[in-house]
Amino acid sequence: MDKPKSTRVRSVHVYNKEKTILLKTFSTVNSFIRFSNQNGSSVKLLCKSDKLWLEEYFITYDLIPGADNYLTKVGEFNPKLNNRRASIPVYIYSDEGKIFIKRFSSLR
Repeated sequence: MDKPKSTRVRSVHVYNKEKTILLKTFSTVNSFIRFSNQNGSSVKLLCKSDKLWLEEYFITYDLIPGADNYLTKVGEFNPKLNNRRASIPVYIYSDEGKIFIKRFSSLR
């Protein structure tokens, strides 16, 4: 069977750091994006590299051969997610720093 061209319809598998135990499977990339507050590009990079998510979990599109893929030893999967929704305001002042010019709600 050919793999889908779009990654949105692929499953995302979350393993422990050692890549030996499957902790959670998300049926679509979008469901993992909603759960993790990651963007699609970040998820794609994680799934195609050996980089760990949250320094604790290995993320992949495909099941790892030789790992325990049964989810029988896993309790509730509840990682401590970073709250990326908080934004830091940016203030612009004159060159001498005395006159306030403008406030932006975030760096973006």
